[in-house]
Amino acid sequence: MTELWSEAFNWLQRMWLVICLSLLGGMARAAKCGERTFGGWFCSALVALFSGVVTHMLMQDITSISDTVRVACASVSAYSGGVLLDAVQARIADVVLTGINRRG
Repeated sequence: MTELWSEAFNWLQRMWLVICLSLLGGMARAAKCGERTFGGWFCSALVALFSGVVTHMLMQDITSISDTVRVACASVSAYSGGVLLDAVQARIADVVLTGINRRG
């Protein structure tokens, strides 16, 4: 069990900058959109956190990109989190529905 906590702590040490910038991006987006409720701010920060961390993790295997550029891309992804996720969802839905229509 202590090994699991140790791995989690190591991951947080590596990802603290991405996490902080992602949350800040979500808050900036909420402020820009005129969000006034705590729930709206919280949801915006949560979506941004998810988008930023996933983007950063997807880019970790690309060794030709510096860490600075990787964190910057994750931060931009976090800022546009909801819009980016909606676009990906629409594209995946189109592919799935097209695939279903071709079979039937």
